[in-house]
Amino acid sequence: MKSGPAWAAAFAAGAVVWSAAPELQMPARLLTATLLGPAPVAFLMQARVTDSLPAPVPRVSIYTGTMLVLWMLAVLAYFAAEFSDFTMRDLGLIPLPLTQMAVWTLGALAAAALILIAFKAAGMRETAIMHEIIPVTKLEKFVFFGLSISAGICEELAFRGFLLAAVTIASGSVAAGVVLSSIAFGLLHAHQNTPGAARAALLGAALCIPLLITGSIYPAMAAHALIDIAGGLWLGKWMLK
Repeated sequence: MKSGPAWAAAFAAGAVVWSAAPELQMPARLLTATLLGPAPVAFLMQARVTDSLPAPVPRVSIYTGTMLVLWMLAVLAYFAAEFSDFTMRDLGLIPLPLTQMAVWTLGALAAAALILIAFKAAGMRETAIMHEIIPVTKLEKFVFFGLSISAGICEELAFRGFLLAAVTIASGSVAAGVVLSSIAFGLLHAHQNTPGAARAALLGAALCIPLLITGSIYPAMAAHALIDIAGGLWLGKWMLK
């Protein structure tokens, strides 16, 4: 991908989103245009950089740097929503009874497991960088655990909470919100190549289901964190085999 034309297309896409979302106040409108325009190209460019990382990669540095970026994204999403008159219900920040929380978290995990197994059965192979970033030492596993929790909270708040709500408000279509937020989430995982990004997009769509039915984002957050923990600490060898 040529960086110049790619960035031009990205900002053009962002401009289209901006012009199509007058229903959103400026902070939410700007962040929505960014997440659907320049941000996906940044994710694709980051994937190109990760392909050239030396082996062994500095896993702890990558984990901590990623955590910092994720929390910055979550803070931006929260305050963009706050200053655009989104409610806590718009973001899905609604607590659920414990039993309902457990049921929907397990349901989301089951859907994720089916997607992972389907892609594995279809012969999908993980990228070289995925082989390199699986934690090995105790310190790496400890920091990776923190990264997994951070991803569950921050990515869900940004993509399933903020972006899904923003696109739905701007377009009047929940389906458009699910599709566009899931595609953006998939491109966040561009370092896993096209099959991995498609898998992440389907996982993102699956994680929309408990939010749309219950109104709460917390089952998706819990399921997302558990998926990442299991993938890094327990299922890594099976996924990379």
